[in-house]
Amino acid sequence: MFLNGLKVKSILRKLKEENSYRSPVTVGNKLQSIGIIEGEIGAFNRTKVKELCKLLGVKEDKVHFMSFVKKKKKEQLEDKTLFSARDIGWKGVFKTPQLKDFKAKNFDLLINYYTERDIALNAVSTLVNSKFKVGLREDMYQINDLTVSVNMEETDVVIREIIKYLEILKIR
Repeated sequence: MFLNGLKVKSILRKLKEENSYRSPVTVGNKLQSIGIIEGEIGAFNRTKVKELCKLLGVKEDKVHFMSFVKKKKKEQLEDKTLFSARDIGWKGVFKTPQLKDFKAKNFDLLINYYTERDIALNAVSTLVNSKFKVGLREDMYQINDLTVSVNMEETDVVIREIIKYLEILKIR
């Protein structure tokens, strides 16, 4: 237990350091890739991905998902889109190839589609390379460049709000 507390503190230090260097790139960028990080509670409606891609002008194969689970079950071990807290080591180092690949993609837009509070979700959201980050939790202003305060079950409203604010910021 003591070492786990130290590990969490080392991750928090790394996240604070990463957030201090980050500055969003906004005006005039055309979106080409999107990353979506899902929490365990409420997943992004996958049928809405086509709509999102069409509205943003992004190819569907350029949208990548990572989904958080508290603990991976045996049948989930091979799923390349799942991660858990055990996949993140000291100082926020990603241990699995899936997370390393997700981080290496350099997204134009990262959607943090979760509301739960978990150090693993915050670590992935912070450490994944993205020019612009959108989230649903109001208290994550250090991580997200834009917070959309809507009910996450209403994917249509979330998409509409993201599109609206991206147009205002001239990111689309």
